[in-house]
Amino acid sequence: MQCDLAARSTPGNRYHRNHDAFLMNGIVHQGSVALSAAHAGSGALVAVADGVAAGYCASLASRTVLSSLDRLYRMDRVLDRHLVRRIQSELADAAGRRCHGMATTLAALSVDDQCANVVGVGDSRVYLFRDGLLRQMTQDHTLRAALEDEAHDVGEDLTGSAWDGLDSCLIADQQEDQFAICHARYPVQGGDIWLLCSDGLTASLDDAALGGVLGSMVDLAAACDRLVHAAVADAMNDDNITVALLRVRALGDGVQELS
Repeated sequence: MQCDLAARSTPGNRYHRNHDAFLMNGIVHQGSVALSAAHAGSGALVAVADGVAAGYCASLASRTVLSSLDRLYRMDRVLDRHLVRRIQSELADAAGRRCHGMATTLAALSVDDQCANVVGVGDSRVYLFRDGLLRQMTQDHTLRAALEDEAHDVGEDLTGSAWDGLDSCLIADQQEDQFAICHARYPVQGGDIWLLCSDGLTASLDDAALGGVLGSMVDLAAACDRLVHAAVADAMNDDNITVALLRVRALGDGVQELS
């Protein structure tokens, strides 16, 4: 499989430290980072984690989860719910007394010639852009998402930021092992663009804006720049912002390769 990769992460408008981190080509990146690369091999693994700033050791939490993901995935080449539970257990073991209870979200994607596996915990997201259409492939684990169906039935208004809090995430506590995990498998096509991001991006850009950028730009690094700059330009956005893109160029021995 051949693919193009790009990512960009920034602390944003409020924080000096970036609690987000991303995993690409086997390396965990954190801080003000821009990256682009090509990849050829049996498959690729990309992930984004957003350390919960309201708690302790947020930056460490996101880095630790991505380091565990990379190492554990290399053992079995399987991305699923079981792997995510092993990651949470390792996070709890690594926390020690000082960082006990640190927490993070996780959005991860593995792609090979046959399929894409997607996992999500929290409100970081995975999207698929295919044939000009953008689809969110993960579910948000927020209070809003948990109450939407019920609120629709009773006509309750869920507008406002009070409902944006996390309903589930990875917490560094062995007792906090009952958390929601989104996992799904999808077929892969040449030309697919996968987008992973923290909620700092989607706080400012809706699906139409995301799809508009992906549909109008060929260069993935430039697309990352435009997305992040648009989010930073929103004066109301006080979060860290991270976006990672993967475009499938060829499957197998070069079939379905893009011109």
